[in-house]
Amino acid sequence: MIATLPAGHHTEDGDYALGAEIDVIGSLNGWFLIENAVHPAEAYGDVEGGEKLGAGSELVRSAYRGRGWVHGSRLGVDIQAGQSLRASADPQSKPAFDLKLNGGEEYVDVEGFKSCVGSTVELTVKRHGDGVEGSGWIGGGDHSQLCSNQGTTCV
Repeated sequence: MIATLPAGHHTEDGDYALGAEIDVIGSLNGWFLIENAVHPAEAYGDVEGGEKLGAGSELVRSAYRGRGWVHGSRLGVDIQAGQSLRASADPQSKPAFDLKLNGGEEYVDVEGFKSCVGSTVELTVKRHGDGVEGSGWIGGGDHSQLCSNQGTTCV
C-alpha cells in the first residue's frame, strides 16, 4: 500500500462526506491506475457548515498525488444523462442495458467500475424502481454525460 485516500461516505446524520477526486489513466482486470488525487479539503475548503470535509486524520489534509492502483469497487461516478449502457466500448455498439425503466424517469446507481478505454467506462449499475442490475459501457461520444464532481451538479 502506497497511501490511503479519503473515501466518500454517508455520515450518521444522513449527509454525504466527500472523498478524494482522482484522474483515472488506465485499467486492468477491475483495477484502475490513478494519479493526481485531491483531498476534499484541498478542493472545497476544510469546513462546510461546521463539518470537517473528508475522512481520515484531522492532521492530514492533502492527498498522495502519485500513481497507484485502486479497485473499481472503490470508485464512484454518477450518470447525468444517457439512455442505455452499450455492449462494448464502441459508441456504435448495440444497447445492452436500459438505464430508464420503461422509458420513464427512473434511473440508476453506479455499483462499480469494471474497465475503461479512453473516456469510455464499463460500469455495473442498479436501476431505481425495479432494482434490476446490469452492466455495460457508457461515454466516449455516445451523448451520455458522466459526473464525477462531488461539489456541484454537472450540466
